[in-house]
Amino acid sequence: MSFEPIAFTRQLIDIESISGNEAEVGGFLEKQLRGLDYTVERFACAPGRFDVYALPKGVSSPDLVFSTHMDTVPPFIASSEDAENIYGRGACDAKGIIAAQVAAVERLRSRNVRAGLLFLVGEDRDSLGS
Repeated sequence: MSFEPIAFTRQLIDIESISGNEAEVGGFLEKQLRGLDYTVERFACAPGRFDVYALPKGVSSPDLVFSTHMDTVPPFIASSEDAENIYGRGACDAKGIIAAQVAAVERLRSRNVRAGLLFLVGEDRDSLGS
């Protein structure tokens, strides 16, 4: 599976993940990263809320881990785009950042740099995942 950051960003934005309701976006990330050949772990923070930690297969001790959060503030706003920008809740905070971090790890991976990903819940409300 190849990684398409623009499409990935829009898919993330289109999943409602207001603080406290991150399970669907976490599950989506888990599935997509497994499809890109990552080992993925969930770290439970509260019932129905979990952080996602992912390493490319074969990496057990990363030199660098990119991290951001999966939750957004209300209200939910679906994605749209024009010739220059992607819009929607989370486009710049932090679903666009998630896509950029995955793209960075994919590029580093192609250069044999050991990097991982950590996506957290609750940053916009209670910092539970931190």
